[in-house]
Amino acid sequence: MRILKDHAAPWLPMPAGLPRAIVNVSAADVRREPAHESEMLTQALLGAVLDVEDLSDEGRWVRVRFDDGYRGWVRSWLLTGASDEDAARWNAGPAFVVGALRAEVLCEPHRGAEALAPVVLLGRLQEIGRTADAAWSEVSFPDGRSGWVFSEARRAHFEPSGDPREDALRAARGLLGAPYLWGGTTPAGLDCSGLTWIAWRLAGAPLRRDAWMQAEDARPVDGTRVRPGDLLFFGEPEGRVSHVALAESGRRFLHAQGFVRRHSLEPADPDFHPRLATLLRGAGSPGI
Repeated sequence: MRILKDHAAPWLPMPAGLPRAIVNVSAADVRREPAHESEMLTQALLGAVLDVEDLSDEGRWVRVRFDDGYRGWVRSWLLTGASDEDAARWNAGPAFVVGALRAEVLCEPHRGAEALAPVVLLGRLQEIGRTADAAWSEVSFPDGRSGWVFSEARRAHFEPSGDPREDALRAARGLLGAPYLWGGTTPAGLDCSGLTWIAWRLAGAPLRRDAWMQAEDARPVDGTRVRPGDLLFFGEPEGRVSHVALAESGRRFLHAQGFVRRHSLEPADPDFHPRLATLLRGAGSPGI
């Protein structure tokens, strides 16, 4: 089943004139300049609809804009170009949003079937059918490929509590040990603001992408009144915020530094982080 009617084939350069692009792979690297060796700024997840702002190298690179204003360049073969109508149709369709850390879309609805593509946490597909026992969901990609994914993959990788703060922490704890990757937004690799972005998105309060953006948007919290789930911001006094963490109980926090881990701002704790203790700039609430 083809959800999009007039999309551009993703293996071809992006044609001029299409105003939207939909991510067609589990995570598309977004770079500062239209070159593979350029810095990766972030990653756009499967199913995300982006604005097309410009093309380079005869359409092989696409400058995209996220809904929060974030911009960068993506290789065209990671995207499906779409009209405004197709983008609206994709967004309005029956979504299958992945809650597991990772899942596989298979060619047939049974274990052992040939793999079609991996999908990761927060990836979005269209659900177009189910098996009679509802154990498997038939899903479609933006480029029209379809396959089958175990229906349980839409369940969160943590047990939701109903409390957004606790859910953000549970989501982050489920990522403990995930490796650090500059610009990363997946369990395979993520940076400090990628961790908070994922955790609070799963808790129902989407944040902007970078640490300094999250600091700008957060409601300031007095240091003596920090609650679990609040954001802790760090940075050199002369510069802008460059690191962010999720507060736990006491003065402990979760953050991505080398890998997702716990540290403390309390000197008496065995996991005290002296460097970050000197760089603490403040705390903020996501505004829930």
